[in-house]
Amino acid sequence: MDTLGVDGANAHSPREFAHKASFVPRAQSAAIFILRLMETGLSSLPFSLDEDKQ
Repeated sequence: MDTLGVDGANAHSPREFAHKASFVPRAQSAAIFILRLMETGLSSLPFSLDEDKQ
């Protein structure tokens, strides 16, 4: 999911900025990720969300 953020630089600093042109493609990627996750379920994740198993 780390690659779902918009393109830019200087993250979490006063000089942080984002390129507007990356908003739509990244939103589309997020939507596809969510749809695939809904189709396959959480069991397809490469890690466990169950706190008892961690």
